Amino acid sequence: MGVMLGGGNIFGRVRYERIKDQVRNTTVEDVCTEEGIRSKEQIIALLGVAITEVEYGKLRDCIKYIRNKYKPEWNLPGLGKSVIDLLSTVKKGSKKFRSVMSGRGSKVYKKFKFEDIRPINTLWAQMGITMDERLLGCGMLLWNVREIDTEMRQFIFKWNQGMVHGNTVISHFGDVDRKCTFCKLKQVNELKIALGREPTNVEIEGMQVPDENRPHIFWECPIVYQCVQEVYHNLWGGNGQVDKKSFLMGKDMGILEATMLHMLSNMCIKYRIWKYKLAGVLPKVNCIKNDVSRWMDELTWYHKWRIMLPLVRRQIYV
Repeated sequence: MGVMLGGGNIFGRVRYERIKDQVRNTTVEDVCTEEGIRSKEQIIALLGVAITEVEYGKLRDCIKYIRNKYKPEWNLPGLGKSVIDLLSTVKKGSKKFRSVMSGRGSKVYKKFKFEDIRPINTLWAQMGITMDERLLGCGMLLWNVREIDTEMRQFIFKWNQGMVHGNTVISHFGDVDRKCTFCKLKQVNELKIALGREPTNVEIEGMQVPDENRPHIFWECPIVYQCVQEVYHNLWGGNGQVDKKSFLMGKDMGILEATMLHMLSNMCIKYRIWKYKLAGVLPKVNCIKNDVSRWMDELTWYHKWRIMLPLVRRQIYV
């Protein structure tokens, strides 16, 4: 502010040299209100220096320029939108939502909390995992990874917005059984072998099959759990087991890119399992192993991802 007042902008150079000690520590907020610049009398009392109408006009013009150029927060209550207001107008596509998540636009948008967005909050509440703002924010950056294909981006977008549902939700929109796809297929096959014939609809309906909610289809289902562990070990090596939070939400690897690489590998595993679920076929572990390994090889062909591999392997079972 002192530089703006001096240098010939408002006060002349000679006069500014005489009064600079009085006005040097003056800030923009000191001379402004939410409506605009303070009155001439208030400015004089603040600076302790008498100013002319011309000088007051120059100061008013400078403040107006700053407000329009930098748009401080105190100038936005009537112009900015809340995240909820912004998202309510988004009917298709993800450009606006990505802009919000990457911190573009109004400073107001940067202050939102993920827990204020109902689908995201519901997703992690249903998963039984405490939401980690830092990991969740890192996961949102995966949309900007240009090295992944469009289908994977769409899945990541739907996953982070809580739009990937199990049969307990899907069954409300069509003729779909709410029971777990994989558990039901396995039990039907076992019943068929035990009976030596095709089971009847009554026999199938009488089976005790758990509902396919999101925690079940992505973690609790024994078929999915075994598949995840085998694919994970094939991809990263080691004898340990990946835990629920690390697989579903991610794990902090200390470096942003390494954390993102770990998340991308987990997303790829979830996406391959999800495709088997949509096809109504039991997941083939060896096929998923090969698909995920090949996908990771293609991704880490790029140097910036390849150099993160050793770090992820060191940190993965720590």
